[in-house]
Amino acid sequence: EYSIKLRPRWSKGHFWKGACLFKLGDKAKLPQVRGALSQSLRLDAENEKARQLLQEVNALLQMEEQPRGRQVGKKRTLDEDVDLAEEEPQYKKKKTPKEVREDRKTKKFHVDYDSGHAHHGEILKDECLWNVALDSPTQACRLQIIRVPGAATDDADDKYYFWFRVNWKKSLSKNQTQCTELTIDEAKFSFRRMFRDRTGNDWE
Repeated sequence: EYSIKLRPRWSKGHFWKGACLFKLGDKAKLPQVRGALSQSLRLDAENEKARQLLQEVNALLQMEEQPRGRQVGKKRTLDEDVDLAEEEPQYKKKKTPKEVREDRKTKKFHVDYDSGHAHHGEILKDECLWNVALDSPTQACRLQIIRVPGAATDDADDKYYFWFRVNWKKSLSKNQTQCTELTIDEAKFSFRRMFRDRTGNDWE
């Protein structure tokens, strides 16, 4: 708060305000989190951490709140003054499996910042893109295999990490996250096993 008062147009100040409020795990503060992150992106559209966290907050708000009309006569606070361009539409037409596959080919996916490798890593892509988000009535889960390039040009120094995060929807403060360095084969094995345990299907 103090840094924002001193430098109201400093994007990182608004981002850290939103991130700190989010870490408190208080559902009532999610609109303030969204407002702070949206302001951060208005000041710096290249802030990828703010964009990723804003997407996560929007998803949590959509799960926690039933769709309803905008309240008439209620004045928004500064923190709730959300850029409507950043909000997800409430209703979306379900895509066909072919459309989903095409989207995955063209969309740029980012390493989750909670993994600690967002600035220097990339999601592994060989025969497929090793990134998936799973959703159930009680949990939201994300799995990634992260490749951190080494100094050698022949990939000999590359490191691989299997990262996952599980959020329990009824409690924002209850979550599990883990990032483990493994060989590429071990990372793929762990990814496939966790995907099968949670969906009952094989990863293809």
